[in-house]
Amino acid sequence: MPLTRKESNRKYYVKNKERINQRSLADYEKKKVYYKSNFRKYYSMNRDAMIISTNQSREKNRERIRGRSLIRYWPEKTGEEALLAYQVLYDRQEGVCAICHQPEVRLRAGRLMHLSVDHCHKTGKVRGLLCSKHNVGLGYFDDSEEQIKNMLLYLKEEL
Repeated sequence: MPLTRKESNRKYYVKNKERINQRSLADYEKKKVYYKSNFRKYYSMNRDAMIISTNQSREKNRERIRGRSLIRYWPEKTGEEALLAYQVLYDRQEGVCAICHQPEVRLRAGRLMHLSVDHCHKTGKVRGLLCSKHNVGLGYFDDSEEQIKNMLLYLKEEL
């Protein structure tokens, strides 16, 4: 029985894999130089339009992108479901940090930052939402209760 096209192609690829890869790499290197030089030329001529287009695209897709970035905390959910889970947590905490009970005040690119999702790095379980100051501070302690206790003892010492 003759080989199907797929089987024939696979057999050819296995037999000639090294030659195909070398040729593909050479083509890639040629195209990379060409595209890089042309992109620089195009960008220099259309810089303002490209920046406006990028900003419009970001603004249009902001919530969808935000949902996608939250999936790492709720891997079993889709982007929209992760965004909804964040919103439920945000509403439960009334929009404030779980530690200082204050809203986020830090700005990034002129926009108020979202509260950060705090999670256990060992189990992956979401604990709550923190302002950027407390999220970074907690990160420096590597989720170590011992280090936090030592810091509290240090702060209580009389000088």
